[in-house]
Amino acid sequence: MRNNNHNDSAKDRAAEPSVRLKQIRIRLKERDFRLAPRRLAILKILAGSIGFTSVDKFFEQVKGDFPTTSRGKVDHIVNILK
Repeated sequence: MRNNNHNDSAKDRAAEPSVRLKQIRIRLKERDFRLAPRRLAILKILAGSIGFTSVDKFFEQVKGDFPTTSRGKVDHIVNILK
């Protein structure tokens, strides 16, 4: 019988973000949203986060790869997913 506590293997934990990202992408495509590079970067960060993470943290991570990204754009993408 599998132990369902927080001691799952690293492989199990690594698969979760990819599953979440796939679910998010499907949800956005169903709503006719384009998956532009900046939007995809934000989605990857969201999918990889565990627990509550602030939009400020997302913004700082995305800004590292996309320096011209505004806080408003990150807010907009997060609100799309609500």
